[in-house]
Parts: sequence; structure tokens; C-alpha cells
Amino acid sequence: MTKPKNNNSLTEDQQTAIALDWFSAMWENAIERGVTPELMAIVCVSATSRKLLDVYGKDQAAILLGTAFDNITHDLTSATSINPN
Repeated sequence: MTKPKNNNSLTEDQQTAIALDWFSAMWENAIERGVTPELMAIVCVSATSRKLLDVYGKDQAAILLGTAFDNITHDLTSATSINPN
């Protein structure tokens, strides 16, 4: 476990667990209130892209988003090769 770069006493693993718990609860709450999963996905991608720019700057955000894109296309290619339907 690594220590965070801020003055927080939580490890990076602990912070990740909290963030994932929060995200899952937020997602489920929005769905229960009538937001479609498709709209949630668009809102999350848009908000995340903006925050990546704010936190990392344009160049690093582009690299991170490019990596995410590569992961998605790799997953789609893998799924297609397993089941072409």
C-alpha cells in the first residue's frame, strides 16, 4: 500500500475503496431516482474528462483518456473474438 501525496492519513488503496463505494452508491441512487444507465454513463464520462483536465492538465489527461480508450477497444476485440455474435 502506498501513501497518498496529500496530507490524508488514508492509503491509496483505502482511498480507492472509498471512492468506488461512493461511486457505486451514487450510480445506484441516480438509477433508483429514474436516470437511465445510458445517461449516467455519458454524464460520468463528461464529468470525469473535465476533472482529468483540471487535475492533470491537457497532455496527461489525453494520455489517461487514450489509455481508457485502448482498454475499451481491447475489451471489445477480445469479446468479439470469443463470441462473434
